[in-house]
Amino acid sequence: MKKIWHKRRRIIYSKGRLVQQRGERRSVAAGKDISPLFYVIMFLILFAGLWLLLANLNTPNPDELRARAVEAFDLINQERSLKGLTYLEWDPKLEELAAMHSYHMAETGDFTHSGFPFNECITHGGTSTGSELYEVWHKSPSHQMILLKSNIRYGAIAIQYKVTQLAIGDKKLTIDTNNFCATFLAR
Repeated sequence: MKKIWHKRRRIIYSKGRLVQQRGERRSVAAGKDISPLFYVIMFLILFAGLWLLLANLNTPNPDELRARAVEAFDLINQERSLKGLTYLEWDPKLEELAAMHSYHMAETGDFTHSGFPFNECITHGGTSTGSELYEVWHKSPSHQMILLKSNIRYGAIAIQYKVTQLAIGDKKLTIDTNNFCATFLAR
């Protein structure tokens, strides 16, 4: 690249073609001006793509969520067996109701009991595995009492996950990752 000073203006040549004059931005390939708006748009596209990539990397798929629910359910049954209680059978209808309630909690942020006429345990927050979910319920005396009731025979767990909002303020970027919601129902 050859630099030439001509009448107090710097002119840059590349392969015999004018590339840039002082105060101008020029594209070597097209030889056209590149607007600052172009750079802003490219930055926004890159930022949005990066945010979507990060959101999708952290979002478990439905099969992973169901595997976590089954893992927690198996741990509940292991504990019931150690206490001399019968295993719970997985009930698809209870799973559907639990999924509806977990979805409601994840979407609205309303972490209350569903009001279904069943035994129920709920949780929300950073439980990322089935064993962590089980530990949350196991450590709570009121939930432990429900999990170990001798008169229940059927149960199911459903977990929902939601990527919450991206907040930009005061030049800080915050992504909320505590958005697992789980419901255990038994009858």
